Amino acid sequence: EEADGAQGAEGAQVREPSEMGDDDGPLFIDPDECIDIPDGSEPESSDEGQGDEDEPQKEFGPDQSNVSVDAHKESALAVAISPKDATLIATGGQDDVAYLWRISDEEGAAITQVFKLEGHSDSVIAVAFSSDGKYVATGSYDSTVRIWNPETGVCEQKLEGPSSEVEFIVWHPKGHVIVAGSADSTAWMWWAPTGKVMQVFAGHGDTVTCGAFGHGGKVVCTASLDKGAIVWDPKSGLPKHRFNNLHGAGIISIACHATLPIMATGSDDASLKITQVETGKEITELLGHSDSVEVVEFNNDKDVPLLATAGLEGKIQVWDCNTWQSRCVIEPENGQGIVRGAWLFPGGQVFVSASVDATVRVWDGRTGTSIKVLTGHRDGVLDLALTSRDENKTCRVATVSDDKTLKLWDVGLVA
Repeated sequence: EEADGAQGAEGAQVREPSEMGDDDGPLFIDPDECIDIPDGSEPESSDEGQGDEDEPQKEFGPDQSNVSVDAHKESALAVAISPKDATLIATGGQDDVAYLWRISDEEGAAITQVFKLEGHSDSVIAVAFSSDGKYVATGSYDSTVRIWNPETGVCEQKLEGPSSEVEFIVWHPKGHVIVAGSADSTAWMWWAPTGKVMQVFAGHGDTVTCGAFGHGGKVVCTASLDKGAIVWDPKSGLPKHRFNNLHGAGIISIACHATLPIMATGSDDASLKITQVETGKEITELLGHSDSVEVVEFNNDKDVPLLATAGLEGKIQVWDCNTWQSRCVIEPENGQGIVRGAWLFPGGQVFVSASVDATVRVWDGRTGTSIKVLTGHRDGVLDLALTSRDENKTCRVATVSDDKTLKLWDVGLVA
């Protein structure tokens, strides 16, 4: 089996618990700090409905995928690749279930269902592996997060607390702490192995749409349809910094640099802001998008630090994180709204985008040069995950779509 690295699509300092894996780095969060949440004590909710999906496109190219499977009975919404076993893929769907799949390359690529992860009562909108691959989490519109053992398919914990839909889930970069944001205007943090609540982050006035661990896991950052973002102290559960009305409309995308105290947020109003999570200061606003900024992703490269952003107008912009100047602007020919994007690690030089026009596109993120356009889906692509193969000579892309399928693509990166 392959064990290449994978990625999908953070206070008091303490040592990381030994059961978290072999990483000796600090976790910054103590599982013993779990708090008791009495019944009926959740913060008041302010639910908001979700927008309709973009209309499906009707003209498609040939199916160039290496392998494809009808993964779900309804739209396939989320996909993730295990960071410790690149042959293991998780998907979640509008049919209220998640699956674990095994990839075999022995006699041509093949996908085999390993486990059907049942128990949710509404759409599974997010799937994510912990950093050590020991757990896979699923987040659902049924307001719960479930923690599964990928080796057995057993649900080990049902994480409850939010009173409305779960909008996102994110693991701590070094451990088994997980955060979820909800339509009830709160975010929750649990110690996944036991299901204990560690914090409830209450302070937003509308749906908490996105979140991330920032500054190497020292802080939790959340953003909301209330137009603001908050940097939280994970130990006290209190805000360290509030960015009220940071944007002119709801915030729908967020990213924190892996090591630097920098946060990027994108909004429905096409605005893009860079903020400093230690000082609470706004660094700059980056201009150029004309529609909702759906994607903000740092490449986390030490030598050439870049930020990629993409919007529903179909444009990708790559920014130099040292100067915040535009490095390149990518406007795909006949391209439409971009809804997902990710850098390929290690390296942080290849960027992959997914679009409502059913295409997946692979780019040299340093120059904006097109490497490959991947066709085969018959409806909008909703999520993607990447892994590096063959000593970083090949990029494997896993995608899911409104067409209910999971597809795999191998893209050569070296001529």
